[in-house]
Amino acid sequence: MESAHNNPAVKAVVLTGAGESFCAGFDINQFASGGGGVEDNVNEVLCKLVEAGPKPTVAAIRGMALGGGLEVAMACNARICGPKTNLGLPELQLGIIPGFGGTQRLPRLETVLMVARQMALSLVSGSKPRNNSLTRTDRLESFFEARQEAAAFKKSAALDTHKALVHVFFAQRTTKKVKGVTDLGLKPRPIKCIAVLGGGLMGSGIATAAAGAGIRVILKEINEKFLQDGMGRIKVCRRDA
Repeated sequence: MESAHNNPAVKAVVLTGAGESFCAGFDINQFASGGGGVEDNVNEVLCKLVEAGPKPTVAAIRGMALGGGLEVAMACNARICGPKTNLGLPELQLGIIPGFGGTQRLPRLETVLMVARQMALSLVSGSKPRNNSLTRTDRLESFFEARQEAAAFKKSAALDTHKALVHVFFAQRTTKKVKGVTDLGLKPRPIKCIAVLGGGLMGSGIATAAAGAGIRVILKEINEKFLQDGMGRIKVCRRDA
């Protein structure tokens, strides 16, 4: 990016992926050791070189733009997406928040390659306005929280909850690599008892269905009030059934 900004022959910059996708995001393997492994100044670099650099930037998105990849695209001054583009922030399922400005840019935004080039030239000529999404105030009042995002990301990456979710993530995928494991010819063992963590709408529904099937249910909640609330939902469901 610095080379492009310093090159007088470059009028605008189009960012796109080298393969079939724009960017699949951060390498989750770096979380497996529990270290996090993310520099604190990534969003500062995006602000300086991508969002507010001397040359306007356009993201040409095709395939997947996930996690940090989506955050890079949101830092660009404009975005062009293909018809089958998938956008997402899957790190939320691992107990961490977006750490490259995503919590602030995404709520501020409304919503391939040749169109992206045309868009970039339109930004250069001024026929289209250059969009710095982080400073928009039409949907959020200020971007003060963006300055706290990196610290919040680092804090969440150190939580035991995040480490446990990363372990589950890799454990689920590792089971698919065990040779010789198959369900052909196997008969499921009868379920006599299940434990349900949380008696909210989903938990109470699961408990009700299991109890209706003659399965013993153990309901676990964080305190007596929530437990009684969950039991109340189950009783209502069983009565209405």
